[in-house]
Amino acid sequence: MEKESKNRQRVIDDMMALMKRSEAEGLVWCSSKTDLMEMTHILYDAELVRDAQGLPVTFQELVRRVCAIVHVAVPGNPNHLVSRARQRKGRRMLPLLARYEGMFI
Repeated sequence: MEKESKNRQRVIDDMMALMKRSEAEGLVWCSSKTDLMEMTHILYDAELVRDAQGLPVTFQELVRRVCAIVHVAVPGNPNHLVSRARQRKGRRMLPLLARYEGMFI
């Protein structure tokens, strides 16, 4: 559980850094939309991204921003992708937080 918590914080930190990037930089997402939506939802749950009134942005707004930055079409139902991601089991595709540490060299 401690490893998952550490990886969750790493996802949050990485996503906050991504939110500071610009669409004009030409970043391109090279993994699955499911992973991107799961990472976006982890950031959403942290309630760190705020609107002009200081309220947490909606998940849909966060999805739009993240997709624009990494040049990915906004999925029709991002909540479904998050739900599907959280049901991952087995050796073929582990949950994102179980794989996240190994994504970096």
